[in-house]
Amino acid sequence: MHESQTIINLLKAIHDLLDTRLPSNELPRQVPEKAAPLFSRKAAADYLLVTTKTITNWRNQGKLPAVVEEGKAPQYRQSDLDRCFERYWGRAK
Repeated sequence: MHESQTIINLLKAIHDLLDTRLPSNELPRQVPEKAAPLFSRKAAADYLLVTTKTITNWRNQGKLPAVVEEGKAPQYRQSDLDRCFERYWGRAK
């Protein structure tokens, strides 16, 4: 059997298995990220032991992702702050 035909047969088997396991009207849903509290620029700076200007610089340089809602100041997730802390200070928070 040709290699591509084997892959096609495998994909069909997976499809059939999923088709029998999932109701036809219900698609698998992504689980939303838990609503973790967001940090303001000042709180993020305090958490990372840096200045607020450093937070702004890191955001502008793409080093620290921010959650920006229309008409509101940028806010920061703790998981992103923890990654920055480890990168900057060389150890986990």
